[in-house]
Amino acid sequence: MIHISNPVDEKLIWLNFQAGDENAYAYLYNTYFKKLYQYGLGIYPDSNLVKDCIQELFIKVWRIKENLGQPVSIRNYLLVSLKRTIIKELAKQKYSLKADLPEDYYFEVALSHEFQLIDVQISEDRLKQLELALKKLTKRQRDAIHLKFYGKLSYEEIANIMDLNVRSVYNLISKALESLYQEINQHHNLQTVTLLMVLSSIHYSSLTQYL
Repeated sequence: MIHISNPVDEKLIWLNFQAGDENAYAYLYNTYFKKLYQYGLGIYPDSNLVKDCIQELFIKVWRIKENLGQPVSIRNYLLVSLKRTIIKELAKQKYSLKADLPEDYYFEVALSHEFQLIDVQISEDRLKQLELALKKLTKRQRDAIHLKFYGKLSYEEIANIMDLNVRSVYNLISKALESLYQEINQHHNLQTVTLLMVLSSIHYSSLTQYL
């Protein structure tokens, strides 16, 4: 077993964790729980849900520890993983309880000012224009777009959450992107149109998997 030096070397912590060291696992949990909790509440302000998702995240990483790589930043890896966990949980709840939800409800949280659909920043005005365009999509289109580009979920994960087959999810996102492009292009917002073209290229790069 690798021994952890002082001051703490988190790369060694991670290696110990992957080797099954429960002390290293406890270190990761105790060190990052508060940061994860605060971050999670910023995504969705439900204390119990966020705590449950943190627990789920740590259970999952322990289960798959041997298959994980060495993250550049453990903190960032856990934050991104928690965001995906929360988004998946919200989506599951929506689709399991959809009969009790109002007609105009859809689960997605507001887009951040960093536009976290992908790692591209746009101005506040462009962000508002994109949000308005998103609201003109159908609820299922908005959900699929949000799960794919904000939640960064796979087509298989989205299909499972939305109770669709994978090809249907692919077609749903294709039509949503086309509608967004047409809506934004009408207003000649070049920066936002360019962003949508990037999103489309990410989406269509996997076309052959579903033909």
